[in-house]
Amino acid sequence: MILTCKDLVGAGERIGIEFKVCQLPRMQWNSPKSATYDVGQIVYDYYDLSKYDLNYAYCIALVHGAISSIPEATAKGVARSFHNALFTDFQSAREWGDMKFSRLELRTYRDMGLDKPYCERAANPNNFCRLYRREKLAVVGICVNRLD
Repeated sequence: MILTCKDLVGAGERIGIEFKVCQLPRMQWNSPKSATYDVGQIVYDYYDLSKYDLNYAYCIALVHGAISSIPEATAKGVARSFHNALFTDFQSAREWGDMKFSRLELRTYRDMGLDKPYCERAANPNNFCRLYRREKLAVVGICVNRLD
C-alpha cells in the first residue's frame, strides 16, 4: 500500500506500508520445510517496498498469541521474541529445510538484520513495537531501508 500525503503537514510525502498478521509463538507449521511463511512474506514485502521511491516505508506485523498476553511482557521483549522467531525460522529452513534462497533473498534478510539474533545495539532505531495488553496484541514495525 502506498500512501501520499496531500495536507499541509507532510505534503508530498510518500509512505509505503505492508501488513502481516503473525502468531507468536507459532502453533502450526513448525517444520523447517514450512516454517518460513512469516519470514518469507516479510522479506518479500520488505524488498518490494525498498524498490519504490518513498520517504518512509514499514513492514507492520500484528502479533497475537501467548507472547503478547503474558502479564510480564514488555514491548522490548516482544520485539526481541519476534525478531528471534524470524531469525530461527530462516536459519532452520536454510539448514534443514528444502528451500533454496536466492542472493537477493539473502541480501534482503541481512539488510533487515535477521541474519543474527536480536541485539538492541544493532537494531534499527526506527523499528518499533507497541504492546496492547487489553487486546492481547502487539504491533511490530520494521523500517525499510532503500536497497539500491
